[in-house]
Amino acid sequence: MIPARNVCINCKFFAFFTVILIRSNTYSLLVLNITFRTTPDDLFPLFDKYGKVVDIFIPRDRRTGESRGFAFVRYKYADEAQKAVDRLDGRVVDGREMAVQFAKYGQNAEKIRLSLRKSTLLS
Repeated sequence: MIPARNVCINCKFFAFFTVILIRSNTYSLLVLNITFRTTPDDLFPLFDKYGKVVDIFIPRDRRTGESRGFAFVRYKYADEAQKAVDRLDGRVVDGREMAVQFAKYGQNAEKIRLSLRKSTLLS
């Protein structure tokens, strides 16, 4: 019989491995300069025109619960994500010009944070 501790470690590893696989099989777009009133339901019809949207996530401020002014949209296929970037980058939604680009991870993340601060400070 396998001790419970080993089973838990294996389960955690399996869950972690599954999350990595799910993330690597999707393509994330970063959507900047959305209004604080914008919801995933508002963004879905815009992005769904260009392919299968896996999910839409709008980060919220931990203290206030308000939108932080940007979103992540995930697609199943790279070509669909690219179409959305090409057609929606620069589009005006709810009075603001959205910036749509592929989300960057790792070393490039700092560049995104800096550009995000600039876009929120300008609005």
